[in-house]
Amino acid sequence: VGGQVLASEEFGDPSVNVPDQATIDSAIQQAAQAEEDAKKCEQAEETYGPQERAKMEEIQNLSNQLNSMGCASGGCSKSKYKACMRVGNQMRSKCHEYNAIASQKAAACPLTEGKFSAMDCSQ
Repeated sequence: VGGQVLASEEFGDPSVNVPDQATIDSAIQQAAQAEEDAKKCEQAEETYGPQERAKMEEIQNLSNQLNSMGCASGGCSKSKYKACMRVGNQMRSKCHEYNAIASQKAAACPLTEGKFSAMDCSQ
């Protein structure tokens, strides 16, 4: 009526709860913040996702190398043991690098609240 929003009582139904302007403004602000957070997460994926995948590929290649060397078969000579340990140490190092990248990605994405599932690098 005259460019104003009518109250629910004016429609004859006092049980309808029309939100006040502050509630509407708050909802709009929350939606805008959610959109901004989603964009930050997309940027984090664009920045850190390729790094994560590349590091994971390096770890997989080292794992394949350990398997092809027969490092899990036991009964190894001292030279085989040293070679397996060297590759295993490289793999642990790459694992820690992966976790650092994943941590940066999680920190850059507000929707994750900085949380991520770290790989266990102790094996």
